Amino acid sequence: MNPGNPRILTCPNCGGKKQVLSLASGNTFGAKMWSDNKRIYPMLPSPSFIQKCPHCGDYFLLSRQEKEEYGNRCFCPNQGRLSYEDLKEAYFKLTLLPDLTDDEQTTMLFYLVWAYNDRYNCENPSERADELPYGNEEYEEIVLPVCPPPLRGGDDWGEQYDDEADSKSENDNDHFSNDSISDVTKASKGIELMVAPDGERTFIEGIVLKLLEHVYDPLMRAELNREIGRFDEASEMLKQVSSEDNFLIRFKRVMTDYIAKKETKAIDLTVLMYACNED
Repeated sequence: MNPGNPRILTCPNCGGKKQVLSLASGNTFGAKMWSDNKRIYPMLPSPSFIQKCPHCGDYFLLSRQEKEEYGNRCFCPNQGRLSYEDLKEAYFKLTLLPDLTDDEQTTMLFYLVWAYNDRYNCENPSERADELPYGNEEYEEIVLPVCPPPLRGGDDWGEQYDDEADSKSENDNDHFSNDSISDVTKASKGIELMVAPDGERTFIEGIVLKLLEHVYDPLMRAELNREIGRFDEASEMLKQVSSEDNFLIRFKRVMTDYIAKKETKAIDLTVLMYACNED
């Protein structure tokens, strides 16, 4: 993974700026995969599709940035990831956009399902944390600032840091070291799932039903139904899945077993994925 200059995002509400991670190159080594379609690529991280403005607190979509801007700093690890609570708030606000596309809505719905499963409904929650758990405030203390000091004017936003920030830049980059990442990784291990309140279960069921309006793959539809306890619907969907692909055949068998056990947790498919790749 080779980092690129930080990407600069502009809040459509207040015009405030923030910087997020960009990469010059990466790879899919060490990929992790779950049945709810969540994937983690440790060597190919990317900014969150939903961003929160650090100035006004409003939410906006990465897909709606009018142009791509980049600063002149060598590395910014911030991805702008949001907590489950922030994602819920963002969803209710952003769904009011009059020209929201199907792809944008589908992506937001998946983000909510993943965040819910991260907290309440998955196998191996520590693995899903991807070293930088949702809502991990300690992470914010380790990395470079989410956004630079207030703008001082000028054309090149990448140059608009105060003298103190400039003098610290080299030390800040050094501070985000492999040791720092390791510390956060250690802190993320041993994560235990919380018990979802009834209200949250009802909420995510509604989200999944909305998501099903945008998902047409029978295997994914079966999985989403299973995760909210609609086991009969999941079984009917599985009957429509026909494939000669080794991975999909094995995934179908695993899901059939989970349906029989009335299990709703999102399934860690990483081992299965690598086993099929070796066949």
